[in-house]
Amino acid sequence: MNRHIRHILTTAIVALTAATMTSCGSSRKVAAASSTVDYTGASASAASDLKTVISDVASSYGEWERLRLPVKVELTSPKSISVSGTATMIRDRAIHISLRFFGFEVGWMYLTPDSITIADKHNKRYMSEAIRPFLADAPVTIANVQDLLLGRMFEIGSATALTPAQTAKGTAELDLECYFIPSNEASDNFSCGFALIPSASEISPLLLLATVIGGKGEPVQVKYEEPALTQAGPMSTAATLSYTTGKTPIDATLSWNFDKSRWGSDVELPSVSVRGYSRVTLDMIMSMISKL
Repeated sequence: MNRHIRHILTTAIVALTAATMTSCGSSRKVAAASSTVDYTGASASAASDLKTVISDVASSYGEWERLRLPVKVELTSPKSISVSGTATMIRDRAIHISLRFFGFEVGWMYLTPDSITIADKHNKRYMSEAIRPFLADAPVTIANVQDLLLGRMFEIGSATALTPAQTAKGTAELDLECYFIPSNEASDNFSCGFALIPSASEISPLLLLATVIGGKGEPVQVKYEEPALTQAGPMSTAATLSYTTGKTPIDATLSWNFDKSRWGSDVELPSVSVRGYSRVTLDMIMSMISKL
C-alpha cells in the first residue's frame, strides 16, 4: 500500500507542477513534437491566415469563476499508475485536486498565487512551498496554469481568457509549428508556444495540439485531446504533461469529465489542514521521483 501511495503522491506532484517547472527549454527551443500541423505552406499568407483563425478561437473563449469536475490522473512514466479524483478551481485564485484510491481520499493538492501544498494523507506528510521561487519567478498566473491544464491558449501573466487583441501580438513560426504569444511582463528566457492545426470540428475551427513552455533547460510540453464545448467555450478533455527531471522522463495525463462538471457560485473550495503531518521538502520529493 505504501508503494501505491508513494506513486500517487508523485502523480499529484507531476500533474500540477510539470506545467510550471521552469527548469525547461530556452525561449527559441520550443518546437512541438507533432508533424501533423498543416499550415498549407510556410508563407506570410499562411501566417496571416493562422492569425485570423486564432483570433476567431480566442473569440470563442468565455470567462468563468468557479468550476468543479471529476479528473482521472494517470502516470505512465517512469511508472504506471492511475487514480481518480475531483478538481475544484476558482478562476485565477486556486486549484484544489483531491485524489482517491479505492474510494478513500489519499492525498490532495492546493495551488494558490502564494503557495503550492501537496499532502499525502496515508503517511501524514506534506510539502508546501512559496509559489514564486517554485516557478523560478516566471510571470505565470494561476489563470495561466488553469488554461494550460484545460487546453486553452493564454498570455503569460494574464488573469483572464485570451482575447483577439492579445493574439494579434503573437508571431507564427511555421517552421517550429508554433504560435508564440508574448508575455505581458518582461521575461527574456521564458516563452510559451502553441501548436495548432486547422479543424472541421463544430466546436473549434482550430485544434490546440500542444503547449510548449520554455525556460532554461528542456521544454515542458502539454499535449491535448479533442475539445469539449463547455459554458465557457472549448476546453480539452485531456492534457498530457511531459518533461524530464535529471535523467527521469515524466509523463502524466489529466482527463477531465465535463459531463459531470459544476459551474457557478455554489462551488466552494474544500477545507484543507496539515495538522499532525510531517513536512518534506521539494528536494526530497524530486529525489524520490528520480528513484522510481
